[in-house]
Formats: sequence, C-alpha cells, structure tokens
Amino acid sequence: MTTSFPVSTDDARGTHIRSIARSVQAQGWRVSVLAPGSPSVPALAEVDGVLVRRHTYWFRERQRLASGLAGIIPNLQSRPTLAVQIPGLVLSQWMAIMRFAPGHDLIHAHWLIPSGFAALRARNSLGIPIVVTAHGGDVNRAKPGTVYGRLVCRVASRADICTVVSEGLAERLVSIGVPRRKIEPTPLGVDPPPTEPDWPPVDAGLRFLYAGSLIERKSVATLVEAFARLRRGGRDSTLHLVGDGPLRMELEQLARRLGVDVEFMGARGHEETLRCMASCHVLVLPSRSEGRPVVVLEAMAHSRPVIASDIAGTNELVRHGITGLTFAVGDPDSLAAQLAFSVDHPERMRGMGATARRELEHLGLTAEISAGRLVGLYERALSDIEVDGGG
Repeated sequence: MTTSFPVSTDDARGTHIRSIARSVQAQGWRVSVLAPGSPSVPALAEVDGVLVRRHTYWFRERQRLASGLAGIIPNLQSRPTLAVQIPGLVLSQWMAIMRFAPGHDLIHAHWLIPSGFAALRARNSLGIPIVVTAHGGDVNRAKPGTVYGRLVCRVASRADICTVVSEGLAERLVSIGVPRRKIEPTPLGVDPPPTEPDWPPVDAGLRFLYAGSLIERKSVATLVEAFARLRRGGRDSTLHLVGDGPLRMELEQLARRLGVDVEFMGARGHEETLRCMASCHVLVLPSRSEGRPVVVLEAMAHSRPVIASDIAGTNELVRHGITGLTFAVGDPDSLAAQLAFSVDHPERMRGMGATARRELEHLGLTAEISAGRLVGLYERALSDIEVDGGG
C-alpha cells in the first residue's frame, strides 16, 4: 500500500481537499493531511477516516494568518500586522514536513505558496516526489518579473508534477515562465447528492444565493447593487449571503443605503451551506478572479443554475444559456439583467440547473473521478523517481 501526504489549509476553507483526500484513500492509498494550526480546531484529529495534523506557527490562540474563510492575502489586507506571522508559517510548515513526511511515499502540496514552497525546500532531504496544485489565489496575483511571480514560477517548475484546477490557470503559469510540459490540468470534483434535489417552489419569487468570503476579489458589492436594481424594477426575489469577511459591515451599509433587504447569514459549516443551496434557486458568483470555484461545482451537483462573471475558470463551467448565465465582470447593470431574466423565466433556469448536473457527471467532475486522476499522477511521479534512481 502506498501513501500520500497532502498539505492543505484550515477546516473552514479545505472542504474540497478533505473530499479529495477521502476519495484517494478509498482507492487504496493511506492519506495524511498537514495543515496550519488554528485556535478553533484540535492539533490532531481524524476526519472522515483521514488523519489531520496541524502545525503551530505562532502563539496558539493568536494564529490568525491562515485561519478563517478568507485566506492569507485577505487576512493580511484586513490586518496588516499579521505579516509578522509569515516567516513562522513557512518555517513551521517546513519543519512539520521534515518531521512527519518520512514513511510517506509522496507529498501533495495544495497551493503553491506557501505549501508548495515549503515542500520543495524539504525535498532534497526527504528524497520523495512532490506534486503541487495551484488553486487560483496563489497564481492569479503572480505577474512576470515580480518577486512573487518568480517564486511561483520556481515552485511550479521544480515540482515533479504541477497540477492546476483549470485551463485558465495553466495559461497564467505559462505566462510567467512555467514550461507547459510541467503543467497538468487536473480539475477537482465534488460529491454530488445521490438523487437530484427538488426545485423549490417559486410562489414568493426566486431566491438567489451567494456563498463565499466577503472579500474584495469576490466583488459582492456588484451583486448587492445589481439586486437593488432588480428590486427597483418590481420583481419579487430574495438575496441570501452565506459567508463572512472583512467587507461584511461595508456591504451591510451598502444594502441599507440602497434600501434593499439582503439576508446576511454569516459563516456556516459546509453541510449547512449545502442545505442553503438546496433551498435556493440560483447561485450567483460575481468574482473578479477565480481558479475553478468549488461552489459552482456544488451548485451544479445540486441541479442549481449559476449566474457568474465571465472570467477564466468559471466560464469553463458556466456556459451562458446552457448551465447558467454570465455577465460582464464588475458591471451591476449586466448582472441585474441576468437576475431579471432568471425571475422572468424560472422554468428556463430550472432546465439549466438540470443540464448543469448532467454536465458535471459527463465531465467527470466528481470527487471519485478526480481522485482517480490524481492517483494516476501519483503513480507516474513515483515511477519517474524509480527510473531516475535506477539510472
């Protein structure tokens, strides 16, 4: 039996990683997960049969840099003083890999920075292959010629295999100098419900849902402004925002100023978020940049159409008029028009949702199939190491 050692992030943001780890383990691999510490979760736990270890990178109760739904960069933007925790995060991650990786056959580091960087620093001592996965936030900020861009390029180029969750991210890595031959587009998948969820009654109008962090990149203000335009047009509908973040107060003030009633539901657990999704009609994702958003895959799995900004990664899933609707990035008028179409044509939207679920299955974007793709890459990386060692 072979072993895999994924490096992940904290529980609030790592549900898709846990799903993949569980599915990889179901295919005969023994999986351990290493993640940054957090004040709200134990240092050692078993989740769905997968062992999760957490490394302490700061004073235990003050570890905030990698905690919460937003992620490292938004956390830094809202609290710049957290920058003092960066060296501790990278150093403790490297030390934890050096301590726990022996006995494993392979390291799979999710997010090029900091996990991929720390894993590569440990590779020479460990002598085992390193697979890294870019999810979006770690690559979308990388620009050619910058220090960060060169660091991302170095990690992606020197890993044994670099996977990306969308073709858009592959193109972005090539643009900063990563050889195309090093990149393996390997989309992640989700666990679909065993039966197609019912379409909720629309007597009181459509219920729109946003699920994600309330941060600048998600452009939730565009959605609130568009919803205000929709309501001024006299169309019955409701908007529910699941998630939290540094922009919550600002968005609540915007909704009050526009005179629109928006339900801010706060951060919810993964299962509760999925129940909210099943009770709503349409998912809306107004982001300015993404990798390949898992929340869109989950909506498709729940037979829910998606209205999303027309950006790389997302537009590989949301095909206008087929699995959902797209609009111009950051344009509340464009988004309002798509919201209005949804309200005026609920049966069309219901049909798009049903098509989206079939598309998910047709493209093999389930956790089980995604895990199979990863296992194939793991075996290839191990085979390459054996060939090099034998040469």
